[in-house]
Amino acid sequence: MSDNWMEQLLYRKHFLVSGTADFARHLSLPEGFLPSLRFIAWSTPDEPKAVFFLVVENVSLKEAPPLYEKLEKHYLYSYFKEFWSPFSFHLLLTLRESDPFFFFNKPYTYKQLASWFYSMAPELGRNLGTSKETNRLESQRQSDLFRTFTRLHLSRFCVANDIDAVRLQKPALLLELKRPKESVKNWKPYVDDCANYMYLRKIAQKVGAEFRIIAYNHHYAEHVRLVLEPKCGKPNRSASYVKYRTALLKPEEALESLDPSNLSFEESSRRRQKN
Repeated sequence: MSDNWMEQLLYRKHFLVSGTADFARHLSLPEGFLPSLRFIAWSTPDEPKAVFFLVVENVSLKEAPPLYEKLEKHYLYSYFKEFWSPFSFHLLLTLRESDPFFFFNKPYTYKQLASWFYSMAPELGRNLGTSKETNRLESQRQSDLFRTFTRLHLSRFCVANDIDAVRLQKPALLLELKRPKESVKNWKPYVDDCANYMYLRKIAQKVGAEFRIIAYNHHYAEHVRLVLEPKCGKPNRSASYVKYRTALLKPEEALESLDPSNLSFEESSRRRQKN
């Protein structure tokens, strides 16, 4: 994501935002490296299995070993490992060179990284191939090697996505950010995203955080659309609806303690993709 008013607000409110220079500065990364938090989830949303990664893209093979060692010793990496327990948390670098494409304590090819996933969870090696690219254009950039890897080499029944923003300090918050072209006054969530919503909501509960969806407009900073407690008819793209609580709030209010009386119950059957 490019710099904008929402990212600046989240930075002031002590959030770490994937793909931003502010996050890179927190990790003491050299200029030009943009880190992101990623997760792979599978099994069922009620009892999710998941693995989390701090991903740093576009690193040269020569730079990778010392950078990897430096990040492993960084206090934030240790904090992440503690925060995401009971799930595992790892560091992964994507390389500028082709084959190997990754540095995961040592150089890894696509095949080697796939074997690591399959040894950890054999079900991730079944029903390969997935069309997870259903949201923002930034998620679809061809240079995102890790996203390309998950689409080609992991099960279509898993969920692979970014953690858009997280506040580690209590009260901890896990955010899914949406930047629709339409006004947030009229925006409703898509049922296509049900699996992602339901996994993130349960994962947040397990790590002692709250999951919130915030939709905002790039050129309008007066209000945002807050969505809480999404519940879907089915935890996948065959869902026909998503029910949730929502409110149109000032941006700062969406990040603070909430008055339940300000929230209304709504339902959406919007679909981004045709079945």
